[in-house]
Amino acid sequence: ISPDALIYITEQVTPLYRWLNERYPLTQGSEFLGSTVEPGVLSNGIRNEDITRLTFGSDVFDYVLTFDVLEHVPHYVRGVEEIYRCLNPGGLLLVTVPFARDSQQNIIRATLDDNGEIVHHVPPEYHGNPVDPEKGSLCFQYFGWEFLDQLRSVGFRKVRVVLYWSAAYGYLGEGEQMLLIAEKPLGFG
Repeated sequence: ISPDALIYITEQVTPLYRWLNERYPLTQGSEFLGSTVEPGVLSNGIRNEDITRLTFGSDVFDYVLTFDVLEHVPHYVRGVEEIYRCLNPGGLLLVTVPFARDSQQNIIRATLDDNGEIVHHVPPEYHGNPVDPEKGSLCFQYFGWEFLDQLRSVGFRKVRVVLYWSAAYGYLGEGEQMLLIAEKPLGFG
């Protein structure tokens, strides 16, 4: 990766963001600070972005990285569409999500009703959130293999899963970790 690569990562208050920004100075990070903070503005030095309506222009980034975020987005397909829009043709999306390897379908844990109220379909599960460590973030879904088809339906090509495990880098867990990679094709806006 070139040091002048344009990278967007959907986190900004993490060690990974700092590591990327030191090596790739054009890295842009953000957090979701809630609907009371205007999208695209800085609040205490942190950029607020809603992944379902990003404030970036189209065809901007060479890479978009989103790690353990989409499961917290009730309308995650809109987020994937926004990422696609913001990627340059030939750009890559790297994403991790809780993945149910034994399920073809995504597992919907919660949804929003017509009034924007949360409807739980199973007991609620909250994951760590660096912006709100006490409360965390509600997990709306686990992803199954259909997620790869959803990436393709948005327009991504060369959608693939990379499995990795490393004692040296602390990627332990049960079996391999999964990284999904998808490419925005050349010649499409």
